[in-house]
Amino acid sequence: MVFLWFTVLVLCTINSAYGQVVQTTYGPIIGTIKSTISEGKPYYAYQGIPYAKPPLGELRFAAPVPPETWLLPKLTMVDKGRCIQLNVPTGTEDCLYLNVYSPSTNSSAKLPVMVWIYGGFFLWGDSQYNDAGPDFFLDQDVVFVDFNYRLGVLGFLSTDDEVAPGNWALKDQIMALKWVQENIERFGGDKDSITVFGQSAGAGATSYLSLIPETKGLFHKVILQSGSALNMWALARQPRRAAFGMGKAFGIETNDSATLIAGLRNISGLQLTVVGLSQTFAEAIESDPLGGLVFGPSIEPSIDGALVTFRSYEKMANGDFHKLPFMMGFTSQEGGQTIQVINWIKAYLTTFDTNPLKLIPNSMNLNDTLMETEVALLIRTHYFGVLPVIFLDKEFIQFMGDDQFVRAVHQAAKLMSQYTDVYLYRFSYQGDVYSDRSNTDVYHAEELNYLFEITNNPQLTSENDLAKRHQLVKMWTNFAKYSNPTPNVDPELDSIIWEKMSYNQDKYLDIGKELKMSSDLSLYNIDFWETLYKVYGKSPFDTY
Repeated sequence: MVFLWFTVLVLCTINSAYGQVVQTTYGPIIGTIKSTISEGKPYYAYQGIPYAKPPLGELRFAAPVPPETWLLPKLTMVDKGRCIQLNVPTGTEDCLYLNVYSPSTNSSAKLPVMVWIYGGFFLWGDSQYNDAGPDFFLDQDVVFVDFNYRLGVLGFLSTDDEVAPGNWALKDQIMALKWVQENIERFGGDKDSITVFGQSAGAGATSYLSLIPETKGLFHKVILQSGSALNMWALARQPRRAAFGMGKAFGIETNDSATLIAGLRNISGLQLTVVGLSQTFAEAIESDPLGGLVFGPSIEPSIDGALVTFRSYEKMANGDFHKLPFMMGFTSQEGGQTIQVINWIKAYLTTFDTNPLKLIPNSMNLNDTLMETEVALLIRTHYFGVLPVIFLDKEFIQFMGDDQFVRAVHQAAKLMSQYTDVYLYRFSYQGDVYSDRSNTDVYHAEELNYLFEITNNPQLTSENDLAKRHQLVKMWTNFAKYSNPTPNVDPELDSIIWEKMSYNQDKYLDIGKELKMSSDLSLYNIDFWETLYKVYGKSPFDTY
């Protein structure tokens, strides 16, 4: 009885000094009360909530398991460490935590929920506030959730059998979504109105989640920004070879999966990450510069607990996915980031001159030498003419954007539009913050600067940029609230009505200085690629 009274006093004191105490299914947590940086609206922040046990020891290269329960209130007031990744050597394997930001902790509030999955080539990224501050979403009265998931080798290594079937990162994401389903009403959220959205690799992961039968009911709307499960980089095609290659790098000479995994569990996570990244780039240089990652989502063997046992393209084409509302799109020049490193990789570009076969998407499944030669010549001539690729920076950037992003995102939208509502967009607003460029292209990931407060990015200050931010966030949150980004005529959204895409007509919203509907995608060579796949491609396809 004394302990109970003491606990009551502690909780009352905490509630007055900090944020509201929330009782989750695993134990009580304490957050903080903050205000949004734009409109000064108060909100509750709970940062660093464990959604799974630390994936250490026997839980490395294994599916996540629920966290231990606790009795006393747990402080959840600051970001937890990132998952291990090469560009942040301070990362940790104990990283399976999530954050909840909410305008209300009243369970009757029933606010729409938006769950963010970060991108980063499945190699880096995190849920730190400084990298994805949700203030602008909170101003629109939604609950915002994001979380860490395992990356690189630690997130995807697979022996392609029952010992280590892989896709640990996707399984982390599903565990986090189950936590949201179980707990979000305690944070003022509506568990029946959850939108999952991600960018680049985060969009690829989100797309996979919409294809996995076991995720049915965990979310209700989907936003894919510059990625899908059809993008070539979203599938690791030789996971077993990559896993045993890791073993050899550390002197583990074996053909036995159990022996390999036991050995790799005795090596530090940082060492594995460094060698795994080196292996990724070595593989790209030697054999497949444009194909899938060495460590990324892979097709699992059909065993208990397997999630990805399918070809993504065939699932979408057959309507075998969660038929939810989708909003998806790309920036006006997805390949634009390449310009930042183009001078460093000049020598490597000669690869496409000496061996044009490397321009062929491996998802075309070609196995005839004459046909490969013909297809390679068609691609090379279409994009580069007869000049060496090394002299054609602009053309190479266009090829990279089409090949790595736009082609697959468009095809995913087209296939799914046969079965559900799909809203397609192109983000072409460069804005004043990037006006120092010699061109008006908008590069991969630049829309994030308008959606989030990102500490190290250029800050938006002009009236035009801030107005565009408001438009973008409003459309994203409208979709989360109403399953429609423009549910009515709204002067703040240029009185536009965003029309749905159809299989036979490429309707999309061009998000430029003005919002306007368009159907012209000729810049991205969509017809060229569709013809190439129809004439030469060998189905069934996995990516596109």
